[in-house]
Amino acid sequence: MIALRVTALWTRYYDTDELQHLHAAWCVSQGQLIYRDFFEHHGPLLPLILAHAVSRIASPIHALSFSRGFMLLGWAFLIGITCRMAEQSWKNGSRWILLFLFSFSTFSIKALELRPDVPAACFLMIALWILSRPLDVQRAFILGACAALGTLFTPKIIYPLAGAVLAAAWLFRRETGRKQAGHAAAAALGLLLPWGITVFYFWTKGGLRPLYQCFWVFNAHFRGTFSVFPFLMDSLRQNPMLWLLAAVGFVMAPGSCVLRGALVGWGFGLWRLPVVYPQYYLFAAPALAYLAAAACETLLPKLKAGTPRTAAVLVIVAGLLPGFAAQIRDFRVSNQPQVEEIRCVMERTSPQDKVFDVWTGIPVYRPHAWYFWFLHTEIQAMLPPEILEKGCLQALADPACRAFIWGDSFQQLPQSVRTFARAHYAPAGCGRMFIRKDR
Repeated sequence: MIALRVTALWTRYYDTDELQHLHAAWCVSQGQLIYRDFFEHHGPLLPLILAHAVSRIASPIHALSFSRGFMLLGWAFLIGITCRMAEQSWKNGSRWILLFLFSFSTFSIKALELRPDVPAACFLMIALWILSRPLDVQRAFILGACAALGTLFTPKIIYPLAGAVLAAAWLFRRETGRKQAGHAAAAALGLLLPWGITVFYFWTKGGLRPLYQCFWVFNAHFRGTFSVFPFLMDSLRQNPMLWLLAAVGFVMAPGSCVLRGALVGWGFGLWRLPVVYPQYYLFAAPALAYLAAAACETLLPKLKAGTPRTAAVLVIVAGLLPGFAAQIRDFRVSNQPQVEEIRCVMERTSPQDKVFDVWTGIPVYRPHAWYFWFLHTEIQAMLPPEILEKGCLQALADPACRAFIWGDSFQQLPQSVRTFARAHYAPAGCGRMFIRKDR
């Protein structure tokens, strides 16, 4: 599975989110400020961190592979810290953790991709590690800092983190008021420091108001919604044994109160968030694997050694096979068509040419033609129709706009925009790109 995963860094298709996040990092590497100079509603840390590396990588294809390698470190860290938590509780806990996390298709597939949820999940797990042990002032400060850094990648970790904090507060409820106040003050300081630095940075750059409008107001009023059940049912079908054993561990396994609290908070977020994509499951995967391992460590010793116990292990392993199969199918989907389209854009446009894209991510290393440079269904629903139409027409009419990409989401734009595009642009002869006719 590790060999397949490493190979997939170069060969597996690129989720459009990956191309979006890499383009944001490229824009920052070109001297632009996120939110102020181009639209984003994700956290600022991922593009700010990646920008330095991206500025040194000339090929967007190589940059994507590098970024996936960066995510691979996060995937390994999540497995390592969860195994470490298990090793302190059970004899064979780390073996079960490896088996469960390797087979968890939703976790493995999304942890491969370039997205802010992976480092956010790492900071969440550090916070859960701290909360599962007696607190002191230093650990409380680190806890607050991890919470702040995690939310600066994506605020979605608030739900599992809040559940874990409430569970830990119940565990430490007998501590003296003075001690609790000291821990709370240290955690608050750790929380405020990264956020304070971020706010100061954007203030000095003239981007504080855009930060507030895009990262807070826009997300708070997000209109797009869909049911949680399609992705949840996919995960249940692909990973039935993991979910079953995690449920058993949640009820029966001793300890792990903090992880239980994190899962309850995660479940509340599953219901509360307007859109819940599979990457949200990254925040639950370590806790689910831990509780499933706890169930195995609790139940298997009760079986007689020999055939009964061996049969139970084989049944468990057989129940994990659909998850492995789902990963193999997904990792084998090639990115070659996308690579060819990216090369088409790079070859047929110059570095200063703007490219209008709606939601393909193909012009990852080219300037976008409008402030709202990605316009999938949820973003289109957030913009007033007249602003959407006017902005798209102005972008396509801009002499600096050399080309546009006719993807599926482009078909959802107003008819006037599509008519204008057909009148002034012609197929480039490669991929879905159209080139301006008068140049």
